[in-house]
Amino acid sequence: MKGAFAELAKEYEIIGDVRGRGVLLGIELVEDRETKVPADAAQMKVFEYCLDKGLIYQSRGTRGMLNVIRLVPPMTTTKKELDRALSILADAIKAASKVRTKRRAS
Repeated sequence: MKGAFAELAKEYEIIGDVRGRGVLLGIELVEDRETKVPADAAQMKVFEYCLDKGLIYQSRGTRGMLNVIRLVPPMTTTKKELDRALSILADAIKAASKVRTKRRAS
């Protein structure tokens, strides 16, 4: 999963960092990769999209921000379930990236 998210980070600038150990993974969403300004509003868009599609995750962050997507799938999760979760999350990040890009252009 970490490798799949790292590939996703190459495509979307909103992903500032992918980190984790074992099945615990974090995807940090940022407004700008240079400054690392947290993109907590974008993370809420991702969360709402995922929730609507049946994918639940934890939101984390620092200094009151909630810009980190925290995934802790059970050890019994199947490859099919992981692939579905990755697909939902990729679509959500793509949608949040478009909203963010439009807002910045205004």
